[in-house]
Amino acid sequence: MTRTFLFSKATTASIVLMLLAQVVAVGIVSVSPTRADAPSFASAAFERTWARTDQPVANGATNRTWMWGPQANSGEIEEDYAEAPGGKRTVQYFDKSRMEDNSYRTPDAPWDVTNGLLVTEMITGQQQVGDGQFEERMPALANVAGDAGEHPTYFDIGRVLNLLNKPATPVGTVIDTLAMSHILLSAENWGTPPAIVTAAERVTIGGIDHTVASVFWDFMNSSGTIYEDGWSGTGQLFENPYYATGYPITEAYWSNVRIGGVPTTVLWQCFERRCLTYNPNNSPGWQVEAGNVGLHYYQWLHSDPPATPENLELSRNPGTDDFVLTWESQGNAPSGFGVLGINRGTTSETLSSLPGDQHTYLLWPLDLREFEFDCYAVQAFNEAGYSGTSNDACWPDVKLPTTPSNLTLNESTNTLAWTDNGTDEIGFTVWRVELIEGSYWWRRLATVDANATSYSLVGADINKNFCYAVRAFNERGPSDLSNQGCWSSQ
Repeated sequence: MTRTFLFSKATTASIVLMLLAQVVAVGIVSVSPTRADAPSFASAAFERTWARTDQPVANGATNRTWMWGPQANSGEIEEDYAEAPGGKRTVQYFDKSRMEDNSYRTPDAPWDVTNGLLVTEMITGQQQVGDGQFEERMPALANVAGDAGEHPTYFDIGRVLNLLNKPATPVGTVIDTLAMSHILLSAENWGTPPAIVTAAERVTIGGIDHTVASVFWDFMNSSGTIYEDGWSGTGQLFENPYYATGYPITEAYWSNVRIGGVPTTVLWQCFERRCLTYNPNNSPGWQVEAGNVGLHYYQWLHSDPPATPENLELSRNPGTDDFVLTWESQGNAPSGFGVLGINRGTTSETLSSLPGDQHTYLLWPLDLREFEFDCYAVQAFNEAGYSGTSNDACWPDVKLPTTPSNLTLNESTNTLAWTDNGTDEIGFTVWRVELIEGSYWWRRLATVDANATSYSLVGADINKNFCYAVRAFNERGPSDLSNQGCWSSQ
C-alpha cells in the first residue's frame, strides 16, 4: 500500500522531545577537556584547520570559545558524497562541526577543508549526499541553545516557526523578538532583552536574505591569538568571515533556556554551517559561542530509526463513545509517534504527532474527520527517520449509527427528548454546547443506553447560557450531532 506522511503546522507543534541517542557506531567519544586518548586527526590538513583557532585555547594562550572543540570526537569516517573520488568523502567530527576533505576540489587552504551546510540540513531534513543530491530525513530534534531538551530545536526552526522564510531585519534595528518552541513574541509581550543588540550586516545572496546580528558580525570579523605554520600570534580569527559559519539562514532571536539548570535569556542565530549564541552574562571571550552542531549532526546522521510499534488495537472505552488506539513501542523509547488514517488500503494521512512516552491516541473529534477512515496505523520516529508501519487497526464492518433528530428542550421539566432514527446504535451521549471567549466547546454530560430517547438535566447540567445536542454511537463510531435544543433565552 502507498502511504504519505506529512506533518501539518498544527501537529508539529506537539513534537517537543529531544532524542538522547547513544552514539557509538564509529567510536565517537564524549565531550571532555583535551584527552591523550582522543582520536588522532584524520589528516594534516584537519589538524592545521583545528590548530589555527583552537590550539591557543587548548594551550591556555587565550581564553575564548572553541570553534571546533577540545579534540576530535571521532576517527576518520568515509561518508557518501557523489562528486568525491569513489563516491566517498573523508570526514571527522568535532563538538562544533564536521571537517570534510575537500582537497579533490582545491589544494589551497583554507578551502581544502570544509565543514558542510550541517545546520541547513538539520533544519530542512535534507541530508546532502552530492552537489545536487539530497536524502530526506526528519529534521533534527536537538536544541540550538541551552541544556538538552530546551527549545527551539532545529525541527522547531524549520517546521513550526518557519524561520528560514522570515524577512530580513532592517540594519540598525534593535533585536528584541523572543523565539519559543512554537511562537515568536515581540518585546512588549515578553520583556526587555538583557542587552542591546542590533541588526548589523544584511546578506542577500543565492536565495538568502537575512541580517547578521551585531555581536555575531563583530565575532566573525574579530582578531585574536591564532596558531599558524608553527607560530602563535595575533591575526584574523577567520580568514573569511563566512568560512566557519556560512551565510545566515535565520534572523537573530532571543530565547529563554536553562544553562546548567539556570534560567537564562540568550541570543542565537543560525547560519548554514553553525548556530551562534550570545550570552551577555558570560566572560568576554565566551559571550559568543558556537553551538554543538557537530555532535548534533553526528547523532542525527548516525542514529538508527526506532523499531516498529506492535499490537495496535482500536477499542471503545466502556460506557462512553470514546474510541482509542493503543500500541506497544519496541526497543529504545522513540522521540514520538505519528498516527495514520487509512482509506481503502491505498492512502493515508497523518492525523497527529505525539510525544515519545505516549502509547494511546483518543479518537474524539466532534467533526468526525478521523472516523471517515477505514483503518489506522502508527509509526514511531526519531531524528533518523520513521520506523516501519504498525499493523492496521480497523473499524468493524458495520455502518455508523443514524443521527438522532427532533431534539427538544422542555424548560418546565428540564428534560431533553429526541427521535431515535435507527436500530443500529448501542447508546447515546448528551452534550452541552458552550460558547467561551468566542469559541464553541462541547462538554459531554452523560451516556445513556440505546432504549432511551430522553434525558433529565439536573444540577450543574442546567445552564441557560448554553444549548444541548445528542449523538448515537455503536462499535463503528458515533453519529453526527443532532440539532440543538436551547433555552428560550438563547
